[in-house]
Amino acid sequence: MFDYTGKVVAITGASSGLGKQMAEGYAGCGANLVLLARRVERLEASAREWEAKYGVQVLPVACDVTSTESIQNALAAIFLGAEESTYVTGQAIAVDGGFTCV
Repeated sequence: MFDYTGKVVAITGASSGLGKQMAEGYAGCGANLVLLARRVERLEASAREWEAKYGVQVLPVACDVTSTESIQNALAAIFLGAEESTYVTGQAIAVDGGFTCV
């Protein structure tokens, strides 16, 4: 398929459903992941599984997209050390000051 080795992909809504399926697909293509969702325990379980199965790095981040503070904390985790990234979101995220991830 595609080679995402060395890239970081951040996915919101990654604890279940389409977000989780997309995250595993990117992991299978070699991407390191930042998984974002409110249910961090589910993210942690997926992180352990995919790190072992695909040999990628996975950072689970608790994020409530209705909370500006939660989004700001998640963005700090995403951008820390990431040189080239792809961002896939399950919904739009708006942060005070006009920054929007879609």
